[in-house]
Amino acid sequence: MGETELKNTEGVEKGTELTEETKEEKDVNVMVKDDSQEETVVFKKHTTPVRKLRYARAFVMELFCVVLIVYVFFNFIFGIFVAPNDDMYPVAASGDLMMYYRLDREVLSKDIIVFNYDGVMRTARVVGRGGDTVDITDDGSVIVNGNTIIETNIHTATYRYEGYIDYPVKLGEDECFVLCEARNGTEDSRYFGPVHKSMIKGTTILILRRNSL
Repeated sequence: MGETELKNTEGVEKGTELTEETKEEKDVNVMVKDDSQEETVVFKKHTTPVRKLRYARAFVMELFCVVLIVYVFFNFIFGIFVAPNDDMYPVAASGDLMMYYRLDREVLSKDIIVFNYDGVMRTARVVGRGGDTVDITDDGSVIVNGNTIIETNIHTATYRYEGYIDYPVKLGEDECFVLCEARNGTEDSRYFGPVHKSMIKGTTILILRRNSL
């Protein structure tokens, strides 16, 4: 009996000690958890401005990249030209947006090009290229290399402008002969002569109607 009571007493005492130790450990854990929470809160308070600064920097970098891409896109690869009048009607009317490709300097017949002549941006259709011979007859026909060109989208005759250039016109290697779609009174190669390659800004690839914007 005495030994049994002694063992029980020791067990109780040990159990009591374990309980106290466990309690202390729990208290320590709670304290550590509380300290961690406090540290986390303090850390968050200190890092919130840093995160905002990082977000701001990321936003500025993304915005800079977008602006740079748009700048390169529209200053070195593509361009936008607003039709100033109805010289290219019905293909393009006054106010229509014409997007042109800057890197395509090898123009073809029937291409609509944007070019700078005497400091004025213009647009017209190519009917003759380097090496071609262009003539305009008295009855309003356009002759290229001895062949009458068929223009299904032109419904009026094409007449010469007397007193400006001499016909037939033999184009140089880097020249092209251009005509506007509206053939009465418009300023094109009948007025100022062939367009040199160095004047060409690009070839039109897209036309956005003003009424559809």
